[in-house]
Amino acid sequence: MNLEQILERISQIEVELRRDDCDVTALETEYDDLVKQRDAILEAGERRRVMLEHITNDAVPVERIATSPAARQSGEVYTVDSPEYRQAFYKDLAVRGGIRIAREGTDMSAAEQRAFTFLTTNTTALIPTQTQNKMIELVQSTRTLYDDVVVDHFTNQYRVPRHTSIDAGDATVKSENAANADEKDLFDYIPIVGQDIPKHARMSTNMEIQSIDAFESWLVNHIVTRIYHAMNQLLYKQLEATTYGIKAANKLTPEEVTDDVILEALGLIKGDGVTNIYANQATIYTALAVKDEIGRPLYLNNTMDQNPLVAGRAYTASIKCDDALPNNVIWIGKPAEIAANEFEAPNIMQDIDVTNRERVFGGFAKFDALPQRSDCFVKITVTPAAG
Repeated sequence: MNLEQILERISQIEVELRRDDCDVTALETEYDDLVKQRDAILEAGERRRVMLEHITNDAVPVERIATSPAARQSGEVYTVDSPEYRQAFYKDLAVRGGIRIAREGTDMSAAEQRAFTFLTTNTTALIPTQTQNKMIELVQSTRTLYDDVVVDHFTNQYRVPRHTSIDAGDATVKSENAANADEKDLFDYIPIVGQDIPKHARMSTNMEIQSIDAFESWLVNHIVTRIYHAMNQLLYKQLEATTYGIKAANKLTPEEVTDDVILEALGLIKGDGVTNIYANQATIYTALAVKDEIGRPLYLNNTMDQNPLVAGRAYTASIKCDDALPNNVIWIGKPAEIAANEFEAPNIMQDIDVTNRERVFGGFAKFDALPQRSDCFVKITVTPAAG
């Protein structure tokens, strides 16, 4: 088949995919084979163009280009930042999912085909940078503790060693020529092993998406942000892990939040980095927004902070809004003392449920975290007296 015939057949496959009775497996196999043939033709054409150019210029032929043939057609080079690639990425995802996009359609333009071929010839499709940025923006604006924690990106499980005590041989003042005692240090380990976080959403085959932007927004808002929300919640859960969580003395249950309660909590916290206070909006403006005897707020004395998540300050700590927390629960601590790792970043896949013909878009991430010391956070649970 020549290039024109291949592109025509790909267009026919797109039409067939829109039918509910189509053989998805067979069409997918044929599509993959056609893409390989298309790429081979484009590669041969690119090699021929480069050789003719050098012959015309009376130059010595250069080594064959190792990248995708479509990379330099018409002098164009594409990256995951390219708008052509973002359009192609979501059109390809829509076609494979059998989803209609009314306004733009799902046919790739010539530039979009070149961008998609260039970036997917040797690797799987990369999530466009614009989408990645949307993920980050959503995390920064709504996932407060996660945003404050330094997240590593190791692919394998690991353990963080902790130096727990010096039983002998610590630095001390000695008389002249006196030897120091033999050193004896104790260590334990925090295991960061990874926990699966899946999220999926279903779409009827009759659903019509109006634009690429709407389709992208739907995928991000309904899958990716929920995964990050779960990561944020996992951080709080792991602060109370049975073996490695905060110690019992750092869990306070006052009937109400007072100046003494905040000072007690701040005095219990140890570790490096800044100290923050986390609570949901209702708790901030009820439990935390207490006033002194002449009506002045004690814990919201910095309401003009540029960060919209910072509601105010209590002594040295910023008060941050995190709606992942329930009412009357307040966490105070040092996020820098949390060891966190994203083993696998959130990704999106799609399939069809043959029992009801619905399109299933599934997201998945692997994430884990634990506090590096048992006194880096304090949990305050406000428990009003009965009656």
